[in-house]
Amino acid sequence: MTSLGFQISKGLDMPRLSVSALLVLAGVCGSASAQDTFVYNFQLEVVENTIAEHLTEGYLASLGVGSQGNLRVVLTAEPGDYPFWNSDDTKAYDILEMSFTAGGVTSQGTSGMYPSTSPFAGVQLSNDVWYNASAQTRLDLFGAILGIDHPEIGNASLTLSELSPAGQYPMLFDDTSLPTTANLNLATTRSLVVRPTLDVTWSVHFSVVAFEGSLVPSCLADADSNGELTPADFSAWVAAFNANLPACDQNGDGTCSP
Repeated sequence: MTSLGFQISKGLDMPRLSVSALLVLAGVCGSASAQDTFVYNFQLEVVENTIAEHLTEGYLASLGVGSQGNLRVVLTAEPGDYPFWNSDDTKAYDILEMSFTAGGVTSQGTSGMYPSTSPFAGVQLSNDVWYNASAQTRLDLFGAILGIDHPEIGNASLTLSELSPAGQYPMLFDDTSLPTTANLNLATTRSLVVRPTLDVTWSVHFSVVAFEGSLVPSCLADADSNGELTPADFSAWVAAFNANLPACDQNGDGTCSP
């Protein structure tokens, strides 16, 4: 392939780049093990901490109301193999990676949680499922039990849900595909609850302040997402760079740069 040079600018002059330099990033393109993923970043804020009432020290006890946190979850973009979970109104997605930070807690996920074909637990996404048929109420739900690998944490649960009024449908999610965002003002519950190893009756209750999800293709160099690597991908990358879109981050460092 001929190497084509381009001069791009984004407020400042940028170095010359080439098509061949971009396409070398193909890496796993065409690999049978490659799969698209979905990355979520949840912004958290402590609204209650009953652990602090029982413990005098420790990272969890130090998280006062208003403390900030972040949860990052990487999911398979397609539902996992869960015969008893997947249906028309409910899907389960494998968690491939997970990290959690809040105060002095910095942790990755732990392995071996059920049910899952991945090293981590699955996320359940339900849309318009019956919550109480006699009361004519339905539920939208994005939820998971999370294995946060920290010595003070016994278990944690993430719940974003909306319970509808009688005879109505919830509006938090449109279907069972992974959402990029949602109107959290509609949510009946929007929380991450973290419980300690010493006594799981205590907890740190985080509110989910905001969240954002984005699809990460298995082949980043296919910037125009047409399934092929061509010079058009370089043009698509330039457009993503100028618009500061996720596709511009080809080296996965979280920034949009040459």
